[in-house]
Amino acid sequence: MKLICYGKGVPAIAEDLHITIELAQQIKDSILKAFPKLAKYLENVVAFGKKHGYVENYFGAKRRLPELQLEDYSFTFPDNLEENSKNYYKALYMSKLNRAKYRTDINNIIATAKSKGIDICSNKNAIAQAVRNAYNSPVQSTAAILTKMAMNNIYNNKELQNMGVSLVLTIHDEVSLNVPKYCLKEAIEIAKKEFLTSGKDLKADLRCDIEVAECWAGESIAY
Repeated sequence: MKLICYGKGVPAIAEDLHITIELAQQIKDSILKAFPKLAKYLENVVAFGKKHGYVENYFGAKRRLPELQLEDYSFTFPDNLEENSKNYYKALYMSKLNRAKYRTDINNIIATAKSKGIDICSNKNAIAQAVRNAYNSPVQSTAAILTKMAMNNIYNNKELQNMGVSLVLTIHDEVSLNVPKYCLKEAIEIAKKEFLTSGKDLKADLRCDIEVAECWAGESIAY
């Protein structure tokens, strides 16, 4: 699921999972079929980004992605070439590029154009990266804001203050706290409630997982 949400292509999924491309395609198709709302979200968020040049998170914060509005290929022509000739060559080479199946074929087409003084730049990698950002930026940035809200809730909670609980740092969407042992269980429940309160307006069920250790890099212990 995470591989799909992060916009990985089928070859990348196959490589990560050490499986064939055919099996990776089957897995991706089965996930999107099993979760039609996810498939619709991925489709809609990219369409929005292509139209506006940015995507938004739940709170309206924008991630600008102008690469979504690029054409697959950009052309640079000699200065002395007339506009009609530019349009002709662009249509000609785009037709060839769209029919090309292999990277070597594309490279040969670009090399041929280069020999005529026409530079063709592929934007496909930039577009693919922008699509991946369009998929996950709204989710990740929403989680980041929720984490900041949770930190504010925890910091200002008087009960936690009186217990001597202190914020140490954040790691992505995690918050590390220093908690005195005598009030561990009580502090955990309060902190968990404050963390989940940050997302009370979301139309989604949030979960807050707790781990306790003697130090941040230490082994988890029962509480």
